[in-house]
Amino acid sequence: MGRGLLLIVSGLVVIVGISKINVQKQIEYLPENTVDYYYEQQARNISISLVDEAIQMLLKDNDWTGSIETNENYVGSGILKSYDQTTISQLSDSVTVKQWDQYTVVLYSEAEYEGYRISTEVLMSRDSFSKYSYYTNTQPSNIYFTSKDTLSGPVHTNGTFRIAGNPVFNGFVTSPAGGWIGHYSYSNNPQFNGGSNFNAPVKSFDVRDQVNELVVKANSGGLSFNTAILVQPKANGTVDISVPNGIYWSTPTNYDMSTFNGIITSTEEIDITGTVNGQLTIHSAKDIEIIGDVTYNTDPRVDITSTDFLGLVAEQEIRVDQYAHTFSGSGDLNIHASMMAMNRSFYVEDYTLGSPRGVLNILGGLIQEERGPVSTFNRYGLSSGYSKDYEYDERLRYNIPPSFPRERVFSILHWKDKVISRPTSSS
Repeated sequence: MGRGLLLIVSGLVVIVGISKINVQKQIEYLPENTVDYYYEQQARNISISLVDEAIQMLLKDNDWTGSIETNENYVGSGILKSYDQTTISQLSDSVTVKQWDQYTVVLYSEAEYEGYRISTEVLMSRDSFSKYSYYTNTQPSNIYFTSKDTLSGPVHTNGTFRIAGNPVFNGFVTSPAGGWIGHYSYSNNPQFNGGSNFNAPVKSFDVRDQVNELVVKANSGGLSFNTAILVQPKANGTVDISVPNGIYWSTPTNYDMSTFNGIITSTEEIDITGTVNGQLTIHSAKDIEIIGDVTYNTDPRVDITSTDFLGLVAEQEIRVDQYAHTFSGSGDLNIHASMMAMNRSFYVEDYTLGSPRGVLNILGGLIQEERGPVSTFNRYGLSSGYSKDYEYDERLRYNIPPSFPRERVFSILHWKDKVISRPTSSS
């Protein structure tokens, strides 16, 4: 586990204070409960500032560890400690969170002011990229969201959204670009029903260390290949894997998913179609090609107890085969997965050819370096490729496919302040 995963180590101590203020004259005529409240708030301010200091240092340097000491001219004191999965046995009895994984950290601070002691507990976790229904690092200038597009779930780009018409965003939309750009020949009125922030921070797409860890886990407890493979998950909880045999595929080898850790990797291209029963992440050092429907055995929209998850991670691109929509005899294509294309896009093969193919139904999310094309359009509608129906899998807010790459920064899961003690003379 690299230092980037353990952003804070056990035993980190941060001591801060607040400026010494002569408040005696201001408070000596106030009711006692007001004075108590003031002292208690000062202790709380110190406790919170402990956490703020640690978070700010982490924003500047993800590998930061150290301490901050107060100036002698300050009053009030506090101590902050962090706990990760390696220090569970050292947990303070006051910490309410007792279990987490290698991507989760608890910050716990205690502060004192005039006999008032306050604690602050903050649970932080590195979010998986699978939480996004849509993420891009860059946005091409010639690819637009159109009136036929409806997206739910969290949406982010480090580039600038292009809008042609009235697309609907039902999840929270973020970008650091300052706004969006409308197509010059359309009347543009996007609906940001879930809210938006176009001055959000850049979210780094540096996931190389995460992918390296995924491969290590595949090599040590999963399925690892050095050839192109065809992966066909089955509704019975197994997966068929074939390798090239001339111009065809070999007779598949069947693997029970309960016998490995849910990770399949190859140094070459991977083709996939089938029904996933269980939790699976498929990684290719090159491309992943979707040749037909890829769906869950238990659709979470029908049965909320579904535990089927699929992650697709391609170090190059994720491509929808030109004839994927004909594999099951339908003009539509169904994909249930969280998909990551590191370099460069999720796109449809030969999307400019022929007439419209049907609907591309995605349940999950798209994470890509650059948004790729799936269709062409004109003022009258779809010209070629697929119309889109992208639906967010709400389970991905809190659950992820096995070892799916995570963001480099922490987000706050909960923040709790509590009074530990007051002076005995206090009301």
